[in-house]
Amino acid sequence: MGDISWAHLGGLGIILIPCMITDIRYRIIPPLYMGGCLIAAVLVNRFVLKMDGWPMLFGVILGLAFIGISLMSHGDIGLGDGILVMVLGAWCGFGTALFMTFIAMVCAMIVGIITVSLKKDSFKTELPFAPFFSIPWVFLVILKIAEGGGG
Repeated sequence: MGDISWAHLGGLGIILIPCMITDIRYRIIPPLYMGGCLIAAVLVNRFVLKMDGWPMLFGVILGLAFIGISLMSHGDIGLGDGILVMVLGAWCGFGTALFMTFIAMVCAMIVGIITVSLKKDSFKTELPFAPFFSIPWVFLVILKIAEGGGG
């Protein structure tokens, strides 16, 4: 996670921003867009950025685990959210994808607790999950700036 490049951070923005918008507006992660992002992530990382294949593979496996949970929970966790985690894993590797997913889940939990306690939502209210990935993404950008921004 500490060695994430500006190319990876920029790519995360290209992946996340359309997903956040469509998830907020329509509660869907665009599957064709995500398929293109997955192919681009593998090709760019492997042949342009020369990233080792193992972090990408384990990042994809992390996303596949979320897809499995989505299927077993009959959609309580959205299939698109699993696909998003899979693409993030392919793009920035297992460690960064795990960090981003954990922070996004914690933030979603906090927002859920607050909205339920304020009687704005119930425990059954579904929240769009993709926007919560913006929080660790912004954190990683700030961290990159703070460490001098090189690379």
